Amino acid sequence: MPRPRKSRLLPSITTYTEELVRTIASEFKKALLTSTESLQGELKELRRELGRLERRTEKFSQPRGRGGRPKSHKTCTVRGCGQPHVARGLCKNHYQQARYEEKKRDMGMSVRRRSPGPAPVPEGSTATAAAAPPPRKRAAKVARARKHSKARAARA
Repeated sequence: MPRPRKSRLLPSITTYTEELVRTIASEFKKALLTSTESLQGELKELRRELGRLERRTEKFSQPRGRGGRPKSHKTCTVRGCGQPHVARGLCKNHYQQARYEEKKRDMGMSVRRRSPGPAPVPEGSTATAAAAPPPRKRAAKVARARKHSKARAARA
């Protein structure tokens, strides 16, 4: 069997390939170093920002005394209302109603009510239910409606 011939091309391809691998490796190392440096710079900046945020949040995380007005265990004095007391023996809703009615009454204006009953008056208050205007009568409304419907019928 004849001996295989050696190629003159094989050693030059081998050296070229080895040189190519060395070049790629060195370029890869350079790219890795530059990206590592930039990442380390970003990491340093993020740590600095994290430190700032921790210092800012320390102010809020420290236990403080209870702010505002202390809660009351009393309930609203209006019958049927079980809401917590805010002021003048009333819950927030009834207190706002009473303030609104007092303001309108002081200005000399009438206050409309949804129900025909008197406004809720807290115990010990100077306001009286008699100062409120009397509720309108349903009969007067019905009479007006009949009058208008007769007038429409006459026009048609």
